[in-house]
Amino acid sequence: NSGNASVQLNVLPPTLKSFQFDPTSISGGATTNAFAILNGTAPAGGAAINFSSDNAAAMAPAVATIAAGNSSVIIAVPTNNVSATTIANVTASYNGVSMSAPLTINPQGQPATISLSPASLTGGASAFGTVTIASASSTDQVFELSNSNPTAVTIPTSITIPAGATAASFNVSTKAVSTATSAVISVTGGGVTKSATLSIGASATPTTTNVTVTLSATGRSGERVSSTPAGLSVPVGSTGSAQFASGTSITFTVSNGRDAIWSGACSSGGNKTKSCTFKPTANVSVSANVQ
Repeated sequence: NSGNASVQLNVLPPTLKSFQFDPTSISGGATTNAFAILNGTAPAGGAAINFSSDNAAAMAPAVATIAAGNSSVIIAVPTNNVSATTIANVTASYNGVSMSAPLTINPQGQPATISLSPASLTGGASAFGTVTIASASSTDQVFELSNSNPTAVTIPTSITIPAGATAASFNVSTKAVSTATSAVISVTGGGVTKSATLSIGASATPTTTNVTVTLSATGRSGERVSSTPAGLSVPVGSTGSAQFASGTSITFTVSNGRDAIWSGACSSGGNKTKSCTFKPTANVSVSANVQ
């Protein structure tokens, strides 16, 4: 036959290809990752993968979306502390296909010590804390951190001692305090709490140094030279002095918008200007010849 033939191609939507954990065994309180992979790419709008767990010790999210055109998604699965080794089965479901993966959750270890270095400092300075366990574990050990004085001290909420290690450190930052204080920093895990005390000394109060500025006004009578910030207001034909904090930016101006030739610590270089600005750091004198 010479007639035209048409062929209809049906493209099947993707389904789950695999679902697994890495690592598959962790300490209670730690977080592991799970990988869901499709046997194709997610359609327009993405592929919403549903998750469920048969044990509250593993807290899988309810849903995670594989973006359109991609074929996999990674989810974080936090766990709770357990008193005995527990196996939680987490199930991923999409497009009529479900797959389960087991996660082994081991009892959390116990902290052996917590130390602070330095154990005494001035408010505003930093230290670091170190938590140890008696022997290395085959899984990450996650412990809760707390402190009794959060208004003065900031620390992380938890610390992880990696598998194979016996210690880990965390940062301790403090705020400036007007009076000496302290904070008890604690680590808790496996039913055991260990504590250390951080002593925080009063922060030094910055002292302000004042300088004396002397202003002499000459020239056109009836005018006045004043400072900003306020402190000096000198009539032409007289001299005045005032104190300002060292480093303060001071601007002199003449009444009625008149010009002056400024000299001394604040100089206009022989030119007529309406103002002169400077920042004295020592006792100084300024002359204004009002034009």
